[in-house]
Amino acid sequence: MQGKPNTIDEFLGTLDAEKREALERVRHYIRALLPAAEECMSYGVPGFRLEGRLVISFGAGARHCALYPGARPIELLASELKGFELAKGTIRFAPEKPLSEALVRRLVSIRIAERAASLDDRKLLAECDVETLIASGPGGQHRNKTESGVRLTHRPTGLAIKATERRSQYENRQVALERLREKLEAMLVVKRARKATAPSKAQRRHRVEAKRRQGDKKRARKELGD
Repeated sequence: MQGKPNTIDEFLGTLDAEKREALERVRHYIRALLPAAEECMSYGVPGFRLEGRLVISFGAGARHCALYPGARPIELLASELKGFELAKGTIRFAPEKPLSEALVRRLVSIRIAERAASLDDRKLLAECDVETLIASGPGGQHRNKTESGVRLTHRPTGLAIKATERRSQYENRQVALERLREKLEAMLVVKRARKATAPSKAQRRHRVEAKRRQGDKKRARKELGD
């Protein structure tokens, strides 16, 4: 009796060619976005870990492939996932109709934002490329001539944040971290589609009056031209 696969390669080796090819592409997309992540097998399912925490998984059933990004990414991208079979934290797709690279990247980015938002400052900063720069400002003796400005680029999501208004590099770094957290939280907000509503009676009256005034102006200009 064949044992359970211990690596992703062993897992993929148990699948037919079509499923294996579809999931290899998903694996490649995730790896490109999370180069520091560790491949793992969790409860028999292939996945990727960062700092010991599972970020995303994928797998296969008898007639489908699946990606397991969690509930929040699916909720946020529900409009882009029409046509796929969805369950709690799960996207099922046919191997001949795989998930696109752009969609996988967005799902992973949201999952990473969800994870990053929960990190403390030290761990969040470790996921960023840090650049220092001379802060711009007015001339004269009070102009900041040292590299106190800070730009953070969060590698997993690509978010870039700059802070230059404080006099010290440490303070600007803290400001940039706060702004990065705000951006990460904003990525986790479900944008509700705006519903068209009928204009109120006052709005209709205002539009009619505005058109009447515009018509009066046109007639006045025509009379002056004559």
